[in-house]
Amino acid sequence: MSVGNRGYGLPWVCRGYGLAFGLTVVGFWSRRGGVAVGLPWVWVGVWVDGGLGFGLGGGLPWVWVGVWVDGGWVLVSAWWGCRGFAVVWVAVGGVAVVWVAVGCREKMVSGVVEGALLSAFLQVLFDRLATRRFLGFFLVRHFGETLLDRLKTVLLTVNAVLSDAEEKQITNLAVKDWFNELKDAVYHADDLLDEIDTEALRREVEARAKLKGIQVPDQRFTHNLCNGDKESTSKLDTDIKSRLKMIVERLECLANQRDLLNLKGSEREKPPPMLPTTSLVNEFEVFGRDSDKEELIKFLLADSPQENKIPLIAIVGIGGVGKTTLAQLLYNDSRVKQSFELRAWAYVSEEFNVSKITRTIYESVSSEDCHVKDLDVLQIGSDIVRKCSGLPLALKTLGCLLHSKVEEKEWRRILDSKIWDLPNDKSSILPTLRLSYYHLPSHLKQCFAYCSIFPKGYEFEKEKMILLWMAEGFLQQPKGKETMEEVGDVYFRELLSRSFFQPSNHKKWCFVMHDLVNDLAQFVSGEFCCKFEDGKSGGFSGKTRHFACLADHLDGPEKFVALSELKSLRTFLPLSSSNSSHNLSTTVSDGWLPAKKHLRVLSLSCYRITKLPDSLGGLIYLRYLDLSQTLIRDLPSSTCSLYNLQTLLLSGCRRLTVLPTNMGNLINLRHLDVSGTSLIELPPEFGRLKSLQVLTDFVVSRDSGSKISELGRLSHLHGTLSISKLESIVDATDASEANLKSKNFLNELVFKWTYDVQNQTDILDNLRPHQNLKKLTIENYGGTRFPNWLGDSIFSNMVILRLSQCRNCTSLPSLGQLSSLQELYIEKMGGLQTLGSGFSEFNLPLNLKSLFITNCNNLTPKREWGLQGMVSLTRFEIEGGCSNLKSFPEEGLLPNTLTSLRISRLPNLESLDKGLKDLTSLETLDIDGCEKLELIPAEGLPTTLTSLVIKECLLLGPRCQEGGVDRPTISGIANIHISHNY
Repeated sequence: MSVGNRGYGLPWVCRGYGLAFGLTVVGFWSRRGGVAVGLPWVWVGVWVDGGLGFGLGGGLPWVWVGVWVDGGWVLVSAWWGCRGFAVVWVAVGGVAVVWVAVGCREKMVSGVVEGALLSAFLQVLFDRLATRRFLGFFLVRHFGETLLDRLKTVLLTVNAVLSDAEEKQITNLAVKDWFNELKDAVYHADDLLDEIDTEALRREVEARAKLKGIQVPDQRFTHNLCNGDKESTSKLDTDIKSRLKMIVERLECLANQRDLLNLKGSEREKPPPMLPTTSLVNEFEVFGRDSDKEELIKFLLADSPQENKIPLIAIVGIGGVGKTTLAQLLYNDSRVKQSFELRAWAYVSEEFNVSKITRTIYESVSSEDCHVKDLDVLQIGSDIVRKCSGLPLALKTLGCLLHSKVEEKEWRRILDSKIWDLPNDKSSILPTLRLSYYHLPSHLKQCFAYCSIFPKGYEFEKEKMILLWMAEGFLQQPKGKETMEEVGDVYFRELLSRSFFQPSNHKKWCFVMHDLVNDLAQFVSGEFCCKFEDGKSGGFSGKTRHFACLADHLDGPEKFVALSELKSLRTFLPLSSSNSSHNLSTTVSDGWLPAKKHLRVLSLSCYRITKLPDSLGGLIYLRYLDLSQTLIRDLPSSTCSLYNLQTLLLSGCRRLTVLPTNMGNLINLRHLDVSGTSLIELPPEFGRLKSLQVLTDFVVSRDSGSKISELGRLSHLHGTLSISKLESIVDATDASEANLKSKNFLNELVFKWTYDVQNQTDILDNLRPHQNLKKLTIENYGGTRFPNWLGDSIFSNMVILRLSQCRNCTSLPSLGQLSSLQELYIEKMGGLQTLGSGFSEFNLPLNLKSLFITNCNNLTPKREWGLQGMVSLTRFEIEGGCSNLKSFPEEGLLPNTLTSLRISRLPNLESLDKGLKDLTSLETLDIDGCEKLELIPAEGLPTTLTSLVIKECLLLGPRCQEGGVDRPTISGIANIHISHNY
């Protein structure tokens, strides 16, 4: 039985009679019954009475078909029309019936997007074919060069006609069928090329490992690859040759049909416009033009013989001879400036446009923008607006599109597009959204179409989306020092600027798609993407490559059976939701993973699995593995065979204590998130992971794991890095080998000691970070003083500093030179007794905005600290400790710029002091857990206060609640919240 667009066929054979019954959009086939394909010619083959009948015919709405049966031709006819059917019958020696339902235009509309998706996909193949590793694999095999050349040629051939085919398939079912066949063939080609690349990578990695005496993974689990001996290597090479030959022949067959379908090669892209010149010139670099300059100046300054005539000077010459430079010399000459009150410089491009030149001269003379517009463009814009029917989303999306179009012909092309006239499909896709998508660059189209796997209203993070795009191979190869993540960020921002994405109203770090935009994504992705939404499946087919669902819709092993038919699945992505059930599957079948060998993205996040099968190592294409929030205690050793793995997410796996020994083999790993785990140490040779861009935690080992020096080999780390178990560093010189001062892409560093160890001062001195650092945390440090570099003015980019549980330090470092520091956290510093005198001048920068003091038992706020001089300070919080503090705040303690004050868990605090009244900018006051606090100032609270929160204050709470003694004093505050836990 056929599956998908081709339809469904069911043959019967009885006493020499053949009967075929099928339903199809583009063509019909059945294993034994017959074949019918429209190109628009119809070719019909029917198995009748032991012989093969076939014929060729054409003509709409009637189709005339000749069928060879029992040694003779039989002419049959059928009605073929939109929303109609075709019936072909043969009555000589048997019966063959084919019933064909023909798809109408709304089925053809989705074809408008296939060309761009294919074009971007082909670019991925071109990039892969150009890699050093891939070419090296073929160079050592005599069979590969000819096949490789043929593959490159045929891919270039079909790529050249995709633009034309993208237009024609809107109304031509034959072209759409060609596209479906081509995409399927390209997917298979990509799988094979990926397997070849992986095999070459495996041999390279394992050869290096053996030279260093490092154990290689057990090949029992990498069943797609050979085990390294000559016999299996030869067998694999033969298999690759055979499969590659079949794929090339299939692609060549499809390429040869382009003339039959009248597909033409696309025009060459116009070269980018030249940068406009300016009137600026460096006269010190100009030689040999003095005589020409003087001659022209004489002409300019001479009296004009005819006052009504404007003199014109033409400077003519070949490119590069210095025409523009000579004109710049004249324009900037002091004599010319004195003689002409007005001067204007206008750039004349190769495309001569009088209107543009006139506008440029006017703007140069008047120093104002010229608002003279092309009235034709205004009229076109008005016509486009009318077609939007007043829909805000349509206007917003199309406005973003038109913003990037500057030529009248581009606007007219949008106005005259056939897409406006296409009938609405079942999802009621707005023509404006189709147009906006149609005009996206091809690499953005596939990124957007992929988002169809997300349910409506689903909130996604930018960073995670980029990692998924990267895993699927949607990102173009970066140029220069640019990373793939930076390429993905550009893609995301471009889709955001075009309103395909929009910021979430609930989570500021997340984004969503409008429901109609989500419909568009589903529409353009077709059957290649599928999802479970509201308990319903989007519809599987043999071509489904990407699948996602809300996790509670796939909550048991039996649900995996529904995916058993998806042999070519590339994405399995359960998504968490606010109401997700956590009674999810606890096991992953050992047989399920091998059946999904083409997976690039696999997420089991939030599943209550405790163990993964060894067959995980057989997923040789895998790039993205999310096991976060699971109950696993370890990873199978076969994980180290996933040589293509780019992203491994293990956050929140609290039972995870160890990583596989050979993790260093994952040389393509770029993102490793082990935050919230219980790792005892990192495996040895961790520094081999030189592609790492993000490593959340580095656990220092003293014995068998990775030493701090391994960190020095990871030179491309970005974002946040936490280094824990620093007590494992024995020698201070080892700390310097981490080479943190060269890691200029790190924004945040966390230094952690597990327990208080003294004599750590030299170690922290040698962990000096790069000057670009923005956030720093030092936790459980056992030294008696902070490192000298901490207050160095070179760290002018530091914004947040947290000093926590540094019990042996009796004073703060001098931080006055940290000019960008905005937030300072001082936590559990039991030895700290004062912040020093002359605080604002010597200890803290004047532009500090927030100060938080928590559980510092021996620290009592005093005027000597100089906080009143911190005119940028707007937020102050004091929590716990301060056992001697009975009244707060005293007069002159805090600056009048303060807008937020929080007082929490001060055990002996009895009253709010009159210094509170001086805080003339205070808006929020939060008092929490002050059991002895009873009185507020007789002078009252600041009149600027808009929010008052009192929680767990046994004495003050009753006085301030409705009917309390102090209620009249606070009645003018807009928002009052008083807890009743007393």
